[in-house]
Amino acid sequence: MTPRIRLRRVCPPDAHDCERCLMIARQSSRRRLDLSGLLLMTVGLVFGAISYCLITFGTTNVLVIVPSVVAVTVGAMHLTKRQAPHA
Repeated sequence: MTPRIRLRRVCPPDAHDCERCLMIARQSSRRRLDLSGLLLMTVGLVFGAISYCLITFGTTNVLVIVPSVVAVTVGAMHLTKRQAPHA
């Protein structure tokens, strides 16, 4: 026999449905540009261009560009952050 799992309602039964509650919660927070993510992505792009030039015109190993790719990827994933409204 499979045990029965009871699900609790987050909203009271006379309130609106959960999807609307989630929409209201999403509207109360704002998206903000994260300056540290933007700076990390910019530094990764600049050093990526320098690494590309070193690889193309010099005898540098290809793996020198990996930290730049990681910095750009992490910076792009953290470009925006959600900020809760202040009371």
